[in-house]
Amino acid sequence: APVGFHSAMASAPKGTGRGMAGAEDEEGGAAPRLPDTGEGEGEAARAMRKRHQGGDALGIKLIVSYGLGHVLNDLAASMWFFYIVLYIQQVLELSQKNTGILVLVGQVVDGLWTPVVGFGSDRTQSWMGRRKPWYLFGVICVVFSFTLVFGGCLPGATPDNFLKSFCILGPWNGASKRSITLLVVFIALFQIGWASSQVSHLALIPDLSRSKRQTTTLSAVRYGVTVTCNICVLVALWLLLDLRTQGGSVKTCNVRLQKEDQPTFQYLSWGVTGIGVICATFFLTGIPNRPEQAIKAKLRDGDVGAKWNFFQEEMFWKTGLLYMLTRLIININMVY
Repeated sequence: APVGFHSAMASAPKGTGRGMAGAEDEEGGAAPRLPDTGEGEGEAARAMRKRHQGGDALGIKLIVSYGLGHVLNDLAASMWFFYIVLYIQQVLELSQKNTGILVLVGQVVDGLWTPVVGFGSDRTQSWMGRRKPWYLFGVICVVFSFTLVFGGCLPGATPDNFLKSFCILGPWNGASKRSITLLVVFIALFQIGWASSQVSHLALIPDLSRSKRQTTTLSAVRYGVTVTCNICVLVALWLLLDLRTQGGSVKTCNVRLQKEDQPTFQYLSWGVTGIGVICATFFLTGIPNRPEQAIKAKLRDGDVGAKWNFFQEEMFWKTGLLYMLTRLIININMVY
């Protein structure tokens, strides 16, 4: 449920107290022409300025790069929501109570960290810009923690070979205080990284363009990638489980998971991480470091002090509540 406020909070431009849609003009077209910043303006900055004026297309490279930027999060979230309850209960053999506590810890950390990322990314100043440092931090956290959530084992480790001694979580040792404590730490780190990447990635949309048509394109690509990643995770695990049963069909495959299925989840977690890192690299190299500089002159000086004005806007609460309840229904269906 806490993930519901990501969109409303992250996409508001710094200090304006307005969401993404409020940044465009009344007619849904391009924003007014921006003042020139001087002769020293580089080619990339001029191209970005032209884009904000509605006179230039986003370009295939930028659209593809932006879409690839959320692949790691989408793949990891799909695996998390679809399978984490089954994995903890049936593969790790933890109790229902401990399973509920672990999932709750993750959602609480996510909810608490989300506004921190939104507030911090609006005020970050670096050579990478405002959003990319938070995105990179999130990617590092997810890459480090996600495979640990699913055992922390090297590919090929089983209860019967020597590689099992290198498994950090010890997924075959049953429930213990040590394993539960490690899971809490790994899950918390994963949620911190996931929220950092998700919020900073979404907040880039109004930084890249103020044209309604272009921001809609970026949003559509983002959610199209999300749906694709959901399908890929489902198909991948189906094929991996089918392979483990030596060609068994859906009718003959066991419905209940077992400890022996742990390597399957470990393989999938490593695959998700590897694909996600490749896509994140394309994102970091394909998106300008400081796209927000092209619209910096347009922000009024008085807006800087209006840090929390969006709390006073009725549309913020309506949008946030609607999105949160929608995500809640989706998440419950995915988990249970």
